[in-house]
Amino acid sequence: IDMHSHLSDEQKAQGFAFSKMLEEYFYWSLLHERWFIDKNWEKLRDNYFGHIPGLIRGLVTNMIRNSTKKSAIGHGMSRHSDEQIIKFGKETLKALSDFLAQKKFLLGETISSYDVSLYAFISSILHSDLGPELKDEAEKYTNLKEYDLRMYDNVFGH
Repeated sequence: IDMHSHLSDEQKAQGFAFSKMLEEYFYWSLLHERWFIDKNWEKLRDNYFGHIPGLIRGLVTNMIRNSTKKSAIGHGMSRHSDEQIIKFGKETLKALSDFLAQKKFLLGETISSYDVSLYAFISSILHSDLGPELKDEAEKYTNLKEYDLRMYDNVFGH
């Protein structure tokens, strides 16, 4: 299936740019909020790693968290303060909302693979309590919430 056959070269370039913004920029804001802000980490640790026996859970999860932190620092995002990183994430959500505007999908009236990528991020934020500040920000944008529902219907057939 060619999910881009209906897109112009300009739309493909826009879709590429937005997917890279999500994958190479926003991802790290989301990861930082969930993994490196202690109150959020505690929820994530309990939800994701609760199956690890209690005797070794702290050791294992701290090793995973430290390794993840090294990657985030290496990427560059986690060299900023928590406040700056959350601000970057909020700016990304605003840019997404502004670009989406009243369009049905990211690049118009027909779904593309770029929507699949965007949907993964939007649904992850709106349907999780692991990153409360970015979730609160996303919920301010009616068009992002409507997009989430529309994508759910298109992907899962409701």
